[in-house]
Amino acid sequence: MTDTPTQNDTPTLEEALNFTADDLAANRTGQLSDEQMTMLRNRAGIRGLAANAMSLVLAGVGFWLMNQSFWQWAALLFACAGALYYFSSRGRAHAAVEVAAGEVAVVSGEVVLTTDDVSGPERKVTEHILTVGDEAFVISRYAFAAFEDGDHYHVYYLPEARLVLSAEPVS
Repeated sequence: MTDTPTQNDTPTLEEALNFTADDLAANRTGQLSDEQMTMLRNRAGIRGLAANAMSLVLAGVGFWLMNQSFWQWAALLFACAGALYYFSSRGRAHAAVEVAAGEVAVVSGEVVLTTDDVSGPERKVTEHILTVGDEAFVISRYAFAAFEDGDHYHVYYLPEARLVLSAEPVS
């Protein structure tokens, strides 16, 4: 599945948000489906492995710099490695608690779709924002294309992570 739909390729909500009828049924009751729990745990695990690997690389370069007598640079890299490890561990723990609780929030109302250009280190990045009632979510461009601006939806999401899990139009 591509993250950049063509004009003739408007995705369905199910395709864009990657949920099934079973997922939607569980979300309607305020819970995560078993498949959603597994997917979220796997995603957190992969992010954790990537953060840990990056921490090890930073520490390894720090040891190399220390052997080359660049003590200040080594100390800086050790500090960065430690901070990355600490904050990624905290984030994973927080996400694990939310996934384990399995509680899904819902917001209903008219959808307002907007974009915002955010300056990055090398270029501007466009954020695609879905607003329903008092809640706003940054979503992928692919998911953005699945919603109709001004239509009414139920949007099911993880409240702390601000992650949209599923959605359905309101008649």
